[in-house]
Amino acid sequence: MRSVRLTQDEKLAIKQRLIMEMRNNPVRKLSEHSLINWSHLLNVLTETKIKPMPAFLLILLLLGATGGTSALAEQALPGDILYPVKTGFNERIIDLLAVSANSQAEVDSKIAQRRLKEAEQLAEKLELNEHTQSRLIESFQKHANRVQDGTKEITAQNASRALEIISDFEASLQTHKQILTAISQGRDATTTELLNRFLSVLRSEHEDTKGQKEHSQNEVDKDKSPEMKTAAEGKLKSAENKIEEVTRYIENASSSQSTSGRVIKQEDVAEAQKRLQDARDLIAKGKLSFAAGNYGEAFSIFQEAKKTAQEAKLLIDAKMEFDDDRDVKEDEDNDDRDNGREDEDEPESSPRIHIEWDD
Repeated sequence: MRSVRLTQDEKLAIKQRLIMEMRNNPVRKLSEHSLINWSHLLNVLTETKIKPMPAFLLILLLLGATGGTSALAEQALPGDILYPVKTGFNERIIDLLAVSANSQAEVDSKIAQRRLKEAEQLAEKLELNEHTQSRLIESFQKHANRVQDGTKEITAQNASRALEIISDFEASLQTHKQILTAISQGRDATTTELLNRFLSVLRSEHEDTKGQKEHSQNEVDKDKSPEMKTAAEGKLKSAENKIEEVTRYIENASSSQSTSGRVIKQEDVAEAQKRLQDARDLIAKGKLSFAAGNYGEAFSIFQEAKKTAQEAKLLIDAKMEFDDDRDVKEDEDNDDRDNGREDEDEPESSPRIHIEWDD
């Protein structure tokens, strides 16, 4: 099937038509989905003056009118019945509504990260196979390359915005690289081989992303204009807010063990706090550059401070999901054995995962 790419004007036209349709026909309750006027919705889509869309996309757009199905599909993994809705409808709509280069790069970043997350979830459950791995890698590479190409284009018009997008993406790739590396340890031979292939691709894309980030940063660093001064002031505030947000997040998570059922080890809290201190040190460094009139350089440093704080949060999230849930489960299993309730038929759990903090 031939791939169809829409222009920004065409995407905007679709967005406007969809917004009008949603206003005129609010989503009904789940029990009323069968009352949707399918022919009317089809007319709305086909009357929009755009290039012909693939037939399957039109079908998925119609299916998306059920609302609840689309929302449920967000949690689907490859192999699940709703996964085609997630990728073929939800992600297509998000892509269609990306009417600027900035929003397109952000959408591609989000989708690339989703593919990594799906690989992690499948591998953690020992359900990753070669076919699924190939499809996930293909989609990940496609969208990662589009992020890099998009930010390269954005850099020519707005280098500071490009740096924000590529920096956030690079932070995510770094975290996912650590997660996949941890999951690959102690797996069966097949899963380990599949993950190693995925990691090879991820490392390559991470290096390319860092290269594009460096290019955008070099352009930003040269800017000493009044506009960049204003942008740097805004980035300073944003970085300080991020550090404060992550500080509160870690404090709340580490003090709610009994209610959340998740465990954050004190050594992980200490490591996260080190990252936050690194971020604060970068803030101080950036302020010196700002005072010297190097506004672009200050912007880049403040962005790095924000990225450092965000990486700490991402790793804490990963440890809570992959490390700490397992700790709770192991404690429950020990309690069951102590009380003579061990289930002989319960399947053996997958090997323990330990995510290392990157130096």
